[in-house]
Amino acid sequence: MHQVLPSIGRTVEPSQSLHPAAAGLPILWRFYRQSLALPITDVILNRGGYLNLVKAKYEIASASFLQKLSRALWGTSPQNTSLDVDSIPSWLKLQTNTIAGINRNLAANAFWKPQANALLGGTITPGQLEDMYQSTVFAYDEPDILTMTNACYSKFKQNYIPTASSQGIIRYIGEDQDNKPPQGSLRNHFMFNNALVLPDRFNPATEVYLMNSKYMYPCFHEADYFTVDPFIKPSNQRVIVSTMYVTLQLINRSPRMGAAGTGAPA
Repeated sequence: MHQVLPSIGRTVEPSQSLHPAAAGLPILWRFYRQSLALPITDVILNRGGYLNLVKAKYEIASASFLQKLSRALWGTSPQNTSLDVDSIPSWLKLQTNTIAGINRNLAANAFWKPQANALLGGTITPGQLEDMYQSTVFAYDEPDILTMTNACYSKFKQNYIPTASSQGIIRYIGEDQDNKPPQGSLRNHFMFNNALVLPDRFNPATEVYLMNSKYMYPCFHEADYFTVDPFIKPSNQRVIVSTMYVTLQLINRSPRMGAAGTGAPA
């Protein structure tokens, strides 16, 4: 790999653009762009003002770009077409689709399937997720990300919060806790075994996902990693425009290291 990024994503050089697991199949790169426009009249009226219009426009465009990429990773409309990246549900929920050039519907390609979907039946308990978790554990190789909707996260979190009828299992490791106000809930994200539990607004409703970031991660093309065009002025228009770009694909080197659960609380 050319560079390991602060997130779980990585960039690769064009000469290294081979899918790590699909036996020489090239990465099917997907291209995304986000445009921004700035009326020159706004620039004129803001001269000497306190607002940096260029910075504000780029922040707005970056936020829109982030939403577009998030929808693509989760296969949410309108970023769920054949021109979009292979989504997380396509990798971990579907069992008979063709992905990365390999047809999972063929018996010979069973190695390319994720673990069977966990059927949660409208509830989400530690016992249910433990079965799902252990299905993806091989020796000391365990999943490290567990995602769900915010509503489902709230219900799952209640398993670990003390109530009038249950003491819960929150553990305090410092004596200074006695000198602070009682903690009625988990302050930050918490771990389920080795997996960080994350609520995600783009996570499909009634579904939970276990992932292993050593095998599944976004892969970015080195030559088009969030590049930005300089502002230009189209002819006969009193506006300046710019565009930001990124080329990426969601890689999964071993789908059996992940799993999806369906029927989670909405």
